[in-house]
Amino acid sequence: MKVLHLNTSDIVGGAARAAYRLHRGLLKSGVDSQMLVQKKHGDKISIVGPKTKPEKEWALLRPEIDKLPLKIFKNNQQGPWSVNWFPTNIVGKIKKINPDVVHLHWIGNGMISIRELSKIKKPIIWTMHDMWPFTGGFHLSSKYINHDGSWISKHILKQKIKYWRNLNLTLVSPSKWLAKQAKESKLFKDKEIEVIPNGLDTKVFKPIPHKIARNILNLPQDKKIILFGAMGIKDKNKGFDLLTTALKKIQQRVKTQDYLFLVFGGSRPQNNTRFKIKTKYLGRIYDEANLALIYSSANVFVIPSRQENLPNTIMEAMACGTTCVGFNIGGIPDMINHKKNGYLAKSLDVENLVKGINFCLSNKGLGSSARKKAENEYSLELQTKRYKKLYNKLVG
Repeated sequence: MKVLHLNTSDIVGGAARAAYRLHRGLLKSGVDSQMLVQKKHGDKISIVGPKTKPEKEWALLRPEIDKLPLKIFKNNQQGPWSVNWFPTNIVGKIKKINPDVVHLHWIGNGMISIRELSKIKKPIIWTMHDMWPFTGGFHLSSKYINHDGSWISKHILKQKIKYWRNLNLTLVSPSKWLAKQAKESKLFKDKEIEVIPNGLDTKVFKPIPHKIARNILNLPQDKKIILFGAMGIKDKNKGFDLLTTALKKIQQRVKTQDYLFLVFGGSRPQNNTRFKIKTKYLGRIYDEANLALIYSSANVFVIPSRQENLPNTIMEAMACGTTCVGFNIGGIPDMINHKKNGYLAKSLDVENLVKGINFCLSNKGLGSSARKKAENEYSLELQTKRYKKLYNKLVG
């Protein structure tokens, strides 16, 4: 069995990390797995990316070319868009590798054009990490499922309907929520959609005693640590503004010297919100062992996102035995069982988010339940087994 994964990046971004983990799990289980990426950050031989200087420069330029129609036609919608209109040579590379199955992941920023996808003659599995596969170009908002009023959004959706009509396509969603969104779309309303949660290595992401984790990271032993992590603090969808409002409410009710707010994934914002609660920014963390230490050092992990599919951060925190608080939105309810292994706050309700943080800080036994769920539902071995079964079904 030879599987080729397509993702814009190999390790940068949530979808990239999820795809890379599956790729590693498949290799470990004996599957001939490769990744084909637009931008390669790592050095693994099994990952195919730009090699020559012109290829690397072209890979950097391609996302900007992909955005040109949005600028020309004055698309004013905020948030991440991908048009995927410009031709590439990806199909030629796929033919050269000659896999049994092509497994698509996050292919935005012009990695492959909408039309070129129709030229892939192998069975295709598409793991949807956001809404782009079935919207008019937008990655996040459900109101763009069947286009908005703009010309460009209608055009993108028409292109997808036209060229993907006869694709040998099997759809997978990591969350029940995204599967439901896809079924409500014009594009995939008649498609069967399997739900297969992402997985991670529970031997790497595992509980490490607070004292040990904090000693290694040089963090204080006597603080209640509230943890937040996201690739981009400036990304409004990640809800950093909602969390800062919640922390301002918390600091009015507690002894602030007893708390530490710990942030990874982004650098200190230029317009930094001043807290009485001491704040420490760790920057971007790529090493999984270091991430496990960070999660294990915290008393609670907070994810205040406005919209999420099946967040890697919750999965990682749970596997480390760290209790999570998040809004009751998207795929988060798939993961957090309210007051059993974490807290589901009312959607975008900051006061309820505060209540959830306090609840988790006061209920230390929730972490073991979180770890148990991660082992039972989000292990890489289980995810790999499910996908191997699907691959075998496709190729007979």
